[in-house]
Amino acid sequence: MCSADLPGFTSSVASAMGNVMLAPHIGPLRPYALTGLGLMKTHVDLSPSSLLSTDHNSLAWDVGVGLMVDLSRHVAVRGDIRYFHAFSDLTVGPLALRNVKLDFGRAAAGLVFSF
Repeated sequence: MCSADLPGFTSSVASAMGNVMLAPHIGPLRPYALTGLGLMKTHVDLSPSSLLSTDHNSLAWDVGVGLMVDLSRHVAVRGDIRYFHAFSDLTVGPLALRNVKLDFGRAAAGLVFSF
């Protein structure tokens, strides 16, 4: 979930995406590319009622590239850059913006455990 706060303005977005990843082994390196579809939800707070609400949901897609580096047989580190884009028009309060889709980029790093 990402959020930004300015005086008198708040925004947040959460995404749940299913992705397909192509990640060939090249020694201890695994460069990868991925793409997927899922749900993008705007105006989110961390309460069960907000997360389970169907308000402000839209279908979205993402694409990205990254690199995994094996540290051992079962542990790796990874980093990626992804671009997310919603299919539906953006709504700000009661105002629907025509031909304006929510899109953003994200960089992430993580630890990978494989069994």
